[in-house]
Order: sequence, then C-alpha cells, then structure tokens
Amino acid sequence: MILGLWEIILVSLLTTASIGLGILVYSKNPKKRVNQLFFIFTLSFLIWIVNAFLSEIPKNLKYSLFLSRLTYLGVLLSAFFLFYFSLYFPKERIFKKGLKYLINGVAIIFSFLNIFSNLIIKEVIPTKWGFDLVLGKIYFPYLIFCIFLAFIALRNFIQSFRKALDIEKLQLQYLFLGLTIFIGTSIIVNVIIRAIVGSDIYYRIGNYSGIFLIIFLAAAIIRYHLFEIRVILTEILVGVMGILLLIF
Repeated sequence: MILGLWEIILVSLLTTASIGLGILVYSKNPKKRVNQLFFIFTLSFLIWIVNAFLSEIPKNLKYSLFLSRLTYLGVLLSAFFLFYFSLYFPKERIFKKGLKYLINGVAIIFSFLNIFSNLIIKEVIPTKWGFDLVLGKIYFPYLIFCIFLAFIALRNFIQSFRKALDIEKLQLQYLFLGLTIFIGTSIIVNVIIRAIVGSDIYYRIGNYSGIFLIIFLAAAIIRYHLFEIRVILTEILVGVMGILLLIF
C-alpha cells in the first residue's frame, strides 16, 4: 500500500512527541518509579503505532505478519504499563501482590504466544486497501485481558481523583480525558467496528487517536506542571517547528 504524506507526517509527529514527552518526564527524575513507568508506557505506545505503520510498507506479507504481531505486543505492553502507572500516579496505592503476580504471568504468556505462535494473530490476507488480519484461537482472551487492564487503570485514576489535591485534580482531568478518547476510540474502531465490517480497514482512526493523548499530556505539563515539570510554551513551539523542518 502507498502511504500518504499526511500519514507519514502524523506518525512522525506522534513518534517524536511521544519520545520527547517520555524523555522529558524520565530526565526530570530518573529514579522515581512513576517517571520510569511513564517512560516505558510511551515506548510501548510507540511499538504499537510505529509497527502498525511499518506493516503497511513491505510487499512480502511475511514481514507484515511479523510487524503486526509486534503491533499487538505494543498494545499489550501499553495496557500493562498503563495499569502499573495508575498504581503510582499521582500517589502510590496498595495492590495485592498475588494479583500483581497473576497479571505479570498472564502478560508474559500472552507476549510469548503472540510473537512465537499463531494463536493470537494467525496470518494476514491481502486486500485492495492493504491486508486484513486473521485472528487466532486465543485472540479474544488476549483482547479481554488488554481491555481489562485499561479499564482498571482508568478506575484507579478516578479513585485517585476523588482524593487528589486541587492541582492534582486538574492534572488527572487532562490525563483521564486524553486516555478516555484514545482508549474509547481504539475499542470502538479496532474491536466493535472491526467485528461489524469484518475488516481492519479503519484501524488507523483508532491508532492515530493517540494524538489526543499526547496533546492533553503536553497541555497538562504546560498549564499544570504535570510530573513537576515546568516548560514554557515557546520551548514547545520551537521543538515542534524543528520537527516539522526535519520532516520536510
């Protein structure tokens, strides 16, 4: 499939902005667990978005299949580290160790099966617009697990909001809004609409809705000093201009 210029620019902006936010937060306090988890979450998000984008490029569908499996690994890792991030932001919360071990074990098993078997993504079949994925036998347990982690994370943020201070409430509002748009759009497009039309043709809408998450995170950093980061708007604009110049 021939990728449009708009998509190349959008993915480039998503990639650069995600890496920039991740490094910015991590460099603020590399030893702080919440900063580490946020950085890993941004990397997981990039594994998802970038590999989905790259999977459209190869003419050999074997490479597209491998990259698609990496994409679904990114989905799993994003949900997994979002869940752990919700346990530490804005403050650390108590969570039963037994449940942590169970979640960790299930995540490791699904990650292994996703990469080294056809139980989650069986194969890809060519279509006029690119290719569709043929789902494996345990795709739906994998999907339910990812959605479960995402919803638990959102629930944790809601509970934290009720106990948060004024500035923390504003930060959580921006974070929650960005996550809700991204997670909600991804589920609607990549799960519900996919089941209705029987095709992955609209998956880009779900994936690229991640731009809203990036925008709201950046806004929370600029306006309310999320992660105790103080960045002025002119620095952000200079960075964006540099990215655009590099792309063009």
